[in-house]
Amino acid sequence: MAKNKVLASLTAAQAVYESGIGASHVETTKNLYGIPADNQYTGAVWSLETEQLYDTRDDYPGVDVLLKVYDNYDQAIDDWIKYILTTRRSDKGPLKYQNIPGTTDYKKAVKFLVRDDYQRDHLIRNNDPAYESTVVSIIEKYELYKWDQAVLSGKFTTEPPKTYYVRLSADDPVIFSDTNLDNAKEISSNNNKAKVFTEDGTIVFNPWEETGIMYKVMLEWGMAATQIFASKNLIDAKAEAEKHTGYKVFDNDGATIYDPWVVAAEKKQDFGNPNIKKSIQQIPGALIVLENVPLYRRYQDKNPVRFISGKFYFFDNKVLEGRVRITNTRDPRVINGKDPSKVIGFVDLNRVV
Repeated sequence: MAKNKVLASLTAAQAVYESGIGASHVETTKNLYGIPADNQYTGAVWSLETEQLYDTRDDYPGVDVLLKVYDNYDQAIDDWIKYILTTRRSDKGPLKYQNIPGTTDYKKAVKFLVRDDYQRDHLIRNNDPAYESTVVSIIEKYELYKWDQAVLSGKFTTEPPKTYYVRLSADDPVIFSDTNLDNAKEISSNNNKAKVFTEDGTIVFNPWEETGIMYKVMLEWGMAATQIFASKNLIDAKAEAEKHTGYKVFDNDGATIYDPWVVAAEKKQDFGNPNIKKSIQQIPGALIVLENVPLYRRYQDKNPVRFISGKFYFFDNKVLEGRVRITNTRDPRVINGKDPSKVIGFVDLNRVV
């Protein structure tokens, strides 16, 4: 809002209305506004007809409307704002929603959308007679107008969030980029010698840098006979601990730095070492909850296609290189290997909550 002058309350309320407060596809697509994939769009798409994800428009065999798939909600919001700011009544005509930017009254902003035929041109539910009153009620119920007031009072600036880049060196190609530093750290830790840089080339995270600490891998501190590995590189020490049931990483003083086995114990899920190839009998269709977990297109991939959150289900009981296939449905007719087209992708088993 501070940058583009479109009311924050309107942007949020439209997301609530158009996503149905979390339609089934939203967790996968991050498409809060039902924005369709036009002919110029080349990314992944979602079919409302088949309720499936496709890598590109060309992979979809049908003819119905396809939705864009975003990496995160910020991208969806930015695309919706762009739609409001740039859509014209004709190729060279006036801007269609030119009265929205700068409007400080949320009721007027919603009324302008109605008057400018936003329902007819954009909304999937374009025949909702209660559209205007519903969006206004969302703003008032959740007091979203307070966000407008905060921006108008000058509490927010237009300074963009920092973007973090994962690459081998400042001159090498970008492996991954995100405004979320934790996501960038995770990707760098999974790519040999990769580091996290800011836009100006400053290194903010280097998981491969050797420190003065000697990390030791053993069952328990003080049990010197169980030590199987020692390194000044924490990443290498973590990887070694994950290969041996019950082993942990300790620092010079005996403090536990990393315990890959405590996660399963705390969650009461004895999945064992996720990095060892073996059959694990998790139940197909069992509910799993993911919180900002990397989603991989193939089990061998180093880099995820996106990070996902929400409720999903095991597709089958197979584990490939520590990863499992997940789906949006627990329908017995399609899970347990019966319909691979329903698979969203792979996640690391040790990230399942």
